[in-house]
Amino acid sequence: SPDGEVLALKQVKLDGEGPDEDGQLLTAVKNEIELMQSFKAKGLCNYIIKLVDAEVKLEDQLVYMVMECGEIDLAGMLRRHWQEARERNENAVYNENFVCMYCEQMLRAVHAMHEARVIHGDLKPLNVMKVRETWKLIDLDAAATIGSAAGLKSSTGYAPPELLITEERGGRTTARVRR
Repeated sequence: SPDGEVLALKQVKLDGEGPDEDGQLLTAVKNEIELMQSFKAKGLCNYIIKLVDAEVKLEDQLVYMVMECGEIDLAGMLRRHWQEARERNENAVYNENFVCMYCEQMLRAVHAMHEARVIHGDLKPLNVMKVRETWKLIDLDAAATIGSAAGLKSSTGYAPPELLITEERGGRTTARVRR
């Protein structure tokens, strides 16, 4: 950046003959850009990764997004903390202060999104990024405004309760992810 800040570049390929022939990926990425611009305008970049600029180049089937650069995701941080504890021959247990600090920052981020009437849609440790001592939510392509159609994707093993459909059959209640 002009001020010497290191930024990240996210490039999304919109392969018209491949995974996005129905335009869902383009729709998800445009939604992500709009949400990030909205969060920036509302001053919520303390909790959600800040978008600096974005460009959709349909002729090249590419989308570019310039945003804050993260240092490590939460999954990597937890893995590193666990490995360091094991190398010191300590019982590999997370420090209570460590857990409380990260949980509080994540909950503040999720609360800020919910206050803006948005559900993340793919909340998992890989989508929580450390940016200068603060944990922020990233990867909003599955996000949806409350009351609108659900996001277009979620990760295996991670789905927000808002996407669950419950069904009663033969006296049993089952839940499945709405697609």
